[in-house]
Amino acid sequence: PLRVLYAGRLQRIEGAMDLVDACLRLPGDDWELTLIGPDTETAALDQSVRLTIERMCEGDPRVRIEEAVPGDELRGHFGAHHLLVVPANFALCPEVALEAMRAGLPVLAAPVGALVEFVGDGGGWLADDVGAPALGRSLARLLEDRQEVERVRASGEVFSAFRRFTDPARFLDAYETLREPSPGSGAATHGVGMEDAAVTAVIPYHRAHRYVEEAVGSLLAQTHPNLDILVVNDGSFEPEDAVLDRLAEDPRVRVVTQLQRGDMMARRLGIRLAACDYVMMFDADNALEPEFVARALAMFRDRPELAYVTCWLRYVDPEGNELGGGGYAPLGNRVLSSEEENWDGDTAALVRRRVFDELPDAFPEQQSIQGDWLTYRSLRERGEYGAVIPERLVRYRVHPDSNLRSSDQRLHARSWEEGRDWRRLGAGEWTVQS
Repeated sequence: PLRVLYAGRLQRIEGAMDLVDACLRLPGDDWELTLIGPDTETAALDQSVRLTIERMCEGDPRVRIEEAVPGDELRGHFGAHHLLVVPANFALCPEVALEAMRAGLPVLAAPVGALVEFVGDGGGWLADDVGAPALGRSLARLLEDRQEVERVRASGEVFSAFRRFTDPARFLDAYETLREPSPGSGAATHGVGMEDAAVTAVIPYHRAHRYVEEAVGSLLAQTHPNLDILVVNDGSFEPEDAVLDRLAEDPRVRVVTQLQRGDMMARRLGIRLAACDYVMMFDADNALEPEFVARALAMFRDRPELAYVTCWLRYVDPEGNELGGGGYAPLGNRVLSSEEENWDGDTAALVRRRVFDELPDAFPEQQSIQGDWLTYRSLRERGEYGAVIPERLVRYRVHPDSNLRSSDQRLHARSWEEGRDWRRLGAGEWTVQS
């Protein structure tokens, strides 16, 4: 029989149930499947995946489930199987696939993450999609053409693909290439116009007197010199808000006030009043590392097509102490079209001024929580994309009474769903209010 191996967590997102479903639907009986790994409760209704698979198989002797084993013991299973299947719905770089390829065992993989590169480059076979149907089609072809399986196993191509993908010299050479100036960006043109680029930071403000000085100070400390700050006071008239008067004594800081209309409308007012080449979107309770604006402008210089540049966030508590768990690491609005989560970016971003001139529906008033994501989605639909600096250059303050902390998961999920529905149903109906 064609002996198929799965090694990893028995988890829905890892595709374990998809693989079992695909095997059970194969047209022939000449196959065996071994699954090795720990169980999880990620099946329907939070049920055990192992128990779900056992119910699916109803005692079918061709399917065996074994407990997780140490790496050395797992490698001993490679020689007893014809191929490893990595059916994951989402994966970055599964090490088990590389370990199998190191041993010369071909891999059948879903076309996700780095699997596309190192499996598709001689390490085995890529399914044409994720999910049970695509896996079933690939397994049926291999079951029918066993000579193809034996040819790949005996050819040495699998180990060669492993060597290509793990060769450190190859990656060092690639990094050296990235360090070289791109054509037309040599010393004669490096940074032309960017030192003088006018940047205005727009900060909506409402009862953030404890933090706004730090936010403004982090912007004034930017290494890019041509930057001013516009604070929009959204109807905050408490005695503590006198901090804004002190900040306005700096000639680079301007404060304007509106009746309270919400964060999005304060942001939109600031954008309309900003006379600049680039708008730095920021919040009154966050802080920015000194080099962000200069680095973002350098990206605009090298990639003139960009609409915005953002970065990763570092979560801190109200006192500024770093919180465990890292932060938020967006990918940019080009990477994923999924609307299940915000992978596009945070509000903290440097944006070309012309984006707001051409996108009158930016930051819709009705969606104060998800306004930044809705804006990035609108840009994507227009064919405009942003880039993400993969470093934590924003200190993002998480408050005990913030939306994320005070709202339960169900309420926050509902807010997200409402934002998606608003974008789908109300696109083109947002109005710009003066």
